[in-house]
Amino acid sequence: MSNNQPRYSRTIKLSPAIGDWTRIADNQPTTSGLRVRSVVSTGFDSLPKEQLELAHYVHYRLGELIVQKLSSSMDIKVELHTVTALQMTYESFIQTYTSDVVQSDIVFPDGNRINVLTDWALADQVVNRLTGGTGESDGSQEFSEIEASILEAQLDELLTLLPIAWKNSWNNAPLNLDFNLGKYKATKKVSPREAYLIFDYSLIVGAGNIQKVTWAYPNDIIRSLLNRYEAENKSIVPKVALAPSTLSRQK
Repeated sequence: MSNNQPRYSRTIKLSPAIGDWTRIADNQPTTSGLRVRSVVSTGFDSLPKEQLELAHYVHYRLGELIVQKLSSSMDIKVELHTVTALQMTYESFIQTYTSDVVQSDIVFPDGNRINVLTDWALADQVVNRLTGGTGESDGSQEFSEIEASILEAQLDELLTLLPIAWKNSWNNAPLNLDFNLGKYKATKKVSPREAYLIFDYSLIVGAGNIQKVTWAYPNDIIRSLLNRYEAENKSIVPKVALAPSTLSRQK
């Protein structure tokens, strides 16, 4: 066997935490056939199963609030079909949004943001209903300035539900709304390999088809919220109260 042909094949898998700054040096110049494959593993900072289950529960409750709010505002039946929790790298998340979308981001003072993405067809249904229609999508590819203002105001109201779902874990930080129509607008505050937490809501408005609303979090934001949420819900609250006359007889 000649030295120009590899005698064996071996794969070295590195997590992104290591792969970002590590180089492999071949110290044996006579050995050929060394191939290093790009890292394709999921984000090393993804949530463990227990925390993901808790986040899924919180966002199921958030989905119930969204349905109640939309049903009340639009005066039409809105059903919550499914709530799905996913984890993927931010780069993979960006690649899933190739079509136009309605993007309403919750922006924190430090520039970090939570994505709130609404399918174009669902946004069309909402606008149609709020402007006196039956709540059906007419296949419109764009919104007028007035329609965009109506849609932004409606989505702004939905964002107020987030602190309610997270209860006392919300830190009451002043938030802004960044509204955008068209292609997904990515943020440079998140690394492409960072784990991104996605919660997909499948909704049915009236007699229409299933449409999707997505809430997506950077890893550091969701972890911070979960830590405060768990701390608040693990606090011991007394369930029994004794009358002062009873307490006065106790030594």
